[in-house]
Amino acid sequence: MNLISTGNQIGQGIAFTRLLFSIMFSLCLCSVGSVIFTMKPRNENDTPKRTGLIFMIVGLCSVLISYIVYSVTKSFRGAGTAYTAYSAYDLLSHNRN
Repeated sequence: MNLISTGNQIGQGIAFTRLLFSIMFSLCLCSVGSVIFTMKPRNENDTPKRTGLIFMIVGLCSVLISYIVYSVTKSFRGAGTAYTAYSAYDLLSHNRN
């Protein structure tokens, strides 16, 4: 029982940290995207608005995915433990190579 509770807290902490990093990454992408979006096109074939929108959409999608992972980890009792185990396995498998 204690192990599951500890795993849940660690998993929620990992998911929350990834959510914070995702928010910072998204803010960077959205600021770059908004600068590109407001640029004046140099010629008729140049489309900065589309590129700016792509940057902003990617930033928003990263936040949404991170928030969904965080809310699932926070909501379900065993999800934090499973998330911790998956993160540990992923870290250990990359260290072997």
